[in-house]
Amino acid sequence: MKKVFSQGAFKIEYELSRKRVKNLNLRIHADGSVHVSAHYFTPQRVIDRFIAAHAERIAAAAQKRLMNARAVRTDADSLILFGQRLPVETMQGTKNSALLTGDRVLLSLKDPSDPELRRKALDKLCREKAIEAVEDSVRRIYPIFAAMGVAGAELKFRRMKSRWGSCRYDNASLSFNTALCHVPAPCVDYVVMHEYCHFIHPNHSPAFHGLMTKLMPDWKERKKVLEKYASLL
Repeated sequence: MKKVFSQGAFKIEYELSRKRVKNLNLRIHADGSVHVSAHYFTPQRVIDRFIAAHAERIAAAAQKRLMNARAVRTDADSLILFGQRLPVETMQGTKNSALLTGDRVLLSLKDPSDPELRRKALDKLCREKAIEAVEDSVRRIYPIFAAMGVAGAELKFRRMKSRWGSCRYDNASLSFNTALCHVPAPCVDYVVMHEYCHFIHPNHSPAFHGLMTKLMPDWKERKKVLEKYASLL
């Protein structure tokens, strides 16, 4: 439960946990939050005296850790999302996560020096954004094919080494590369249109390309742009 201790100019907010412990215990987390654990029957006045005895040290330590957490950054880091290179700001936090906010990516890591934690957090963000982009594109493009009698397809997402997408017309499923989070939105639409066209023409015949031109007249230009991102596969 949340508690607040005040003494003169000091005001310390802390989280109090009641558990089966012999002694009072104090912890200051990386984000600057203060946590105290005490036995179920320890009187609050005893806890208050414990906090008072360490008030200055607690306040100083909490402030120092909070400032350090905010200061841990690698401004040189960047991530390409939908054709734009965005700065990645890294800070120490209580969990590993990546968040796209405005024109930057905020990366919170328990250990900012661990490259594996960084990779996993950014991979999770990329997968989420790729799924959002493809599903949005499908919502706009699929009705065209529904009118042609194409049944709804199961959408699958995974990291691929050589393709942006694939169509399994025999079991009505489409697979998309999560690396699509890196390419411009018009290229995502091109990949989605390309794969849905395979439900009509399961090949790359002149008829297939003719349908692509009919439905997306500038598909060749979009494909050229997409090819510039091939190194991200």
